Amino acid sequence: MEDMAEYCDDIIVMHRGKVMMAGPKNEIFADSQSLAQAGLDIPQITRVMIELSKNGLDVNTAACTEEQALAELCRVFNLK
Repeated sequence: MEDMAEYCDDIIVMHRGKVMMAGPKNEIFADSQSLAQAGLDIPQITRVMIELSKNGLDVNTAACTEEQALAELCRVFNLK
């Protein structure tokens, strides 16, 4: 899924021969339960951002690439 996050803008998720989900990658990765039903998982960096949010950091949990996560952490900690 890391490759999908890095190289795709939109994703189509198929399950049992039918389109299950389609849309921008951030929206697709935000629905981890539906992805799990299709036997897929979210990118590791998204999982890290979700855990940071659960532990009190005000981060955007839709970040799905290292660049997005870095930009988000820089925003949160006021780094340039």
